[in-house]
Amino acid sequence: MPLGRMICAIVLALCMPAAVSAQDVAASSPESLGFSAKRLSYIRRWYQAQIDAGALPGAVVAIAHNGKIAYLEAVGSQDRNKTIPLQADAIFWIASMTKPVTSVAAMMLFDEGKLDLTAPVFRYLPELEAMQVGVERLDPATGTSSLVLEPQKRPMTVLDLLRHTSGLV
Repeated sequence: MPLGRMICAIVLALCMPAAVSAQDVAASSPESLGFSAKRLSYIRRWYQAQIDAGALPGAVVAIAHNGKIAYLEAVGSQDRNKTIPLQADAIFWIASMTKPVTSVAAMMLFDEGKLDLTAPVFRYLPELEAMQVGVERLDPATGTSSLVLEPQKRPMTVLDLLRHTSGLV
């Protein structure tokens, strides 16, 4: 499985809609979907080790292929006191998922050869080709500063956007 799709599966597992319960999803044998049940069993062991080490209270992991669930496992507890076992259909509060979801989508496009990470952003958004950057200039006589627009030293790339080093706020 390509890396981009694997990352996507993990992120989608974290973002699985609450409206879909574990009972509503048809499970298939992992082998029929191209997965190894033995290798998938390592996932539970890894998460259990993280829980035992105190890194997290619990996790729900889902891996799907072609609309069928190959793996769905809940590990750990739903509460900090470890009194409520985590269920596969638990509802989670998830914040700030725009960046990881967008990054996964970009990696999937890259994996399919549809996105060049080293390309200037203006290849995909022509409106940004003549973009200028703000440079602060200090007037030594008055001690005041002003913002001056200048051309970019180099074009912003898709990789700059993914690394959050583009200069955009």
